[in-house]
Amino acid sequence: MTAQIPQTPRRGFTLVELLVVIGVIGVLVGLILPAVQHAREAARRVGCGNNLKQMGLAVQNYHVAADALPTLGFYSPEGKLYTPYFMPTNFMTSQHPRAFRAIVTDGRHELAGWARQLAPYLELTDQKGKQVEAVAAAVGTPRKVYQCPSRGSPRVYTLPRNPFERSHPVYTPPDRRWPVFLYPKDRPVAVAQTDYAANGGMGPADVSGPLSYLHRHHYGAVTNLDLALFPARPKSLRDVHDGLAYTLLIGEKLINRAGTNGPQADDAFGYAASYTDGTVRFCGGPMAATVLTPQPDFWGPAGVTAGGRFGGPHTGGTLFAFADGGVRMVSHTVAPGVFFALCMPADGRAVIEDDFE
Repeated sequence: MTAQIPQTPRRGFTLVELLVVIGVIGVLVGLILPAVQHAREAARRVGCGNNLKQMGLAVQNYHVAADALPTLGFYSPEGKLYTPYFMPTNFMTSQHPRAFRAIVTDGRHELAGWARQLAPYLELTDQKGKQVEAVAAAVGTPRKVYQCPSRGSPRVYTLPRNPFERSHPVYTPPDRRWPVFLYPKDRPVAVAQTDYAANGGMGPADVSGPLSYLHRHHYGAVTNLDLALFPARPKSLRDVHDGLAYTLLIGEKLINRAGTNGPQADDAFGYAASYTDGTVRFCGGPMAATVLTPQPDFWGPAGVTAGGRFGGPHTGGTLFAFADGGVRMVSHTVAPGVFFALCMPADGRAVIEDDFE
């Protein structure tokens, strides 16, 4: 007889053991995933800070070249807030010798705002020439330096009514010093947005902030009163009396994340625009109850805007480029008076980093 070798009975996982293993894996994933997401967000926050660092250095280089700070661009109290598109002079080789880069000489003819003015100092392609198509292509091209990585994909909105119209503030026939756009009014225009905005001071048309702007009275005939109320001289770092390291220039702008699939009232006209809520934000004030401290991004109903505030997607605070070229975070719990002092370049209030970090 052949001896039979006893066989060890095969044993698989029981249902209980399988559930235990699955549970352990779930716990591990639950522990690891937040750490991975935190690391990714930390990297995106570093990228956002690097963008602002480049802008801060560009401001410094601009100041060296022009002996002035960039401006907020053209402001129209009549409400034509997309005026900068009519003729951003950095795009143009104008027939008038003082119109092209006039900010270097008198600061009167640069309609496009700070982001467009900094483009040459950020090594962005500087489209020149009189062709409307070149300008349209430039304003519709997303710029990585103006996009916070935490906000996701670049926002390029298509405006159903193009802003390239004939009502440029310096164009009055027969004054033909500036070429005129002949662009069909019914042609849509793609516009690349920015996640950053300049410090506009207390509110629209405020003259106490660190950056100047151009008023309609700078064009055509002006009175002595107009010149007194709306000086054309661009401001410089010499106008920042409270310390360059404690004055905000550019920061992340608060947006309604639910509306990022299309143009919003405060996020529509793009990085090349002039004085709009899309490129300029405010601190409010002067009373504590009216100061617009930075807040985290929010999700709200369609049409709800950020109310002119700074803010961003990062946990704890909003990143800013200061007048000294440095980048620091301002806490979302900053005291209103401290934030007001950071926005005002010459209010005489002293702050330290511990007050706002």
